[in-house]
Amino acid sequence: MGIKKTELVFQTRQEGTPLAFSPGETMSGAVVLTIDGSKPHKLTSVVVKVRGRAETDWKTGSGDDESRHRDTEELLRLDLTVLGNAGGQPTALPPGRHQFPFQFSLPPRLAYSLKHMDGKIRYECSARARSDSFWSFDGRACVPFEVLARRDLSAEPQLAQPLTVSREARFSLLGRDPGPFRLYLTRQGFTAGEVIDISLEGPGEAFQALAKADGTVQLKTRVVFRAGVSTRQKKWVAAAVRPGSSPDAWRHIRLTVPAGEVTLDDSSGCTIISVTHYVKVRDVHLPVVLGTTPLRPS
Repeated sequence: MGIKKTELVFQTRQEGTPLAFSPGETMSGAVVLTIDGSKPHKLTSVVVKVRGRAETDWKTGSGDDESRHRDTEELLRLDLTVLGNAGGQPTALPPGRHQFPFQFSLPPRLAYSLKHMDGKIRYECSARARSDSFWSFDGRACVPFEVLARRDLSAEPQLAQPLTVSREARFSLLGRDPGPFRLYLTRQGFTAGEVIDISLEGPGEAFQALAKADGTVQLKTRVVFRAGVSTRQKKWVAAAVRPGSSPDAWRHIRLTVPAGEVTLDDSSGCTIISVTHYVKVRDVHLPVVLGTTPLRPS
């Protein structure tokens, strides 16, 4: 006799699909309590909570020299009492099913869900119904959900500004350094399918050396995990293009942004996990920000 079942149902969830929301979206649902027995059951409160947390965890060394690096960071904390009163008087619910609707507005800038062997970003919605009687069980329910990768570049007008990076000549034992040249981007924010235009300026010898090396120009992803003063990073090539062996081909390079890459930095509220992007030309890095909503035309 008492709370037989506690459920969380959501308006936007379709049967058999993961529960997911975008930053800034409204999460609407209801706590459904099933009371069994033949008499009313007294509850003091029903509280719904939404939590988001980033966690990092990895090991270095081995044996006696093994060290573990761990950190956590709270990203989201929302609470709502859907049943209860200031006086603390219990509410008697008759047997049957009872629904208590709730609604939360997610922040417009929120770190997206992420899972990696060295860290993760996870979210969950939970409900707890507290009974008036010491001998009765509290009702609990917990449902994980995902925050989708969304970044509106139109809200970051500074990304429409051009970027120029100059490379200086460097010593090379083999004498293969291309020497100084300058790289130029017309803007710094891009979305999937857009083309990153990279212009290079410099002496002819620089383009001849680049062409002779016949390397690739890469868009790279860098994920950094932090735990106190310790950091761990992973890198991979998200996209690449080979300009070729013609010096003129290195003066203007076009690189298409692939799908599924979104920058995650401190602006999302997460400081222990970051996902950044940059274009690599030879040994020069050009930072870019990848989003899901493009910049507005100027």
